[in-house]
Amino acid sequence: MKLRYAITAALVAAVSIAGAGSAGAATKAEPTAQLVGKVKINKDGTGTVKAHYICSGEGWHLWASAKQTANGSFNPALAGEGSGFAGVADTWLQSHPTDFRCDGKWHTQTFEINKEEAVPPEFGGGTIGRGALVPGQAWVQFCLINEEQGLSLIDQQWRKVG
Repeated sequence: MKLRYAITAALVAAVSIAGAGSAGAATKAEPTAQLVGKVKINKDGTGTVKAHYICSGEGWHLWASAKQTANGSFNPALAGEGSGFAGVADTWLQSHPTDFRCDGKWHTQTFEINKEEAVPPEFGGGTIGRGALVPGQAWVQFCLINEEQGLSLIDQQWRKVG
């Protein structure tokens, strides 16, 4: 019986909060980026990262990345700056997608991460990344950056991979 009341109270609170946010004039949301759910493994070992974000204006670029050990176990060194380039990560997949929208509205979108991005010839050529995702944990980074506005929206955390 207590559980039923707790669930009812939680639902009433959620409806009240949602209703309060929609009453009156709409307020402009601050730019935000949040990872959602787990990293999904594609058949070829690449993956997809899902995020919920809002941004507006021109000049934004996006970067998504996942770093992982060979067996998918937790290794705090993967969260270190440059651990992908430094070879700490056995698997490092990333991308700079361009198919996102900064129109001042909330979007939930899935982005592919892989090892296909080309390195400019002046930086040695080749591609960035290595390995293939396996079930377990990964250090995931989702970054929306607008240097002109001086904004860096970064959500980075350990996420389940599967």
